[in-house]
Amino acid sequence: MIEVTHLTMTSDACPTQWEGLVGDEGSIYIRYRSGLLEVYVSGTSHDPIRDGVCVFDQRIGGKYDGEMSTDQMKEFLAGVCLFGS
Repeated sequence: MIEVTHLTMTSDACPTQWEGLVGDEGSIYIRYRSGLLEVYVSGTSHDPIRDGVCVFDQRIGGKYDGEMSTDQMKEFLAGVCLFGS
């Protein structure tokens, strides 16, 4: 389970995106684009897409879907991420 200690929605339009911190030193990037929900995690505070690993990649919508609320995202990732308050 990935412990997300801080999370900010950086785009609420298509694609919907979130960026945040994982544990003490890591970073996380979550994106919902073209019906695909992806989670990238890095052990550093650097770019999690370039320096990290994709830990979740699942099609949950149609190819033109790209908007999602933070609550919906947290529901889909409940078995993958533990979101702090």
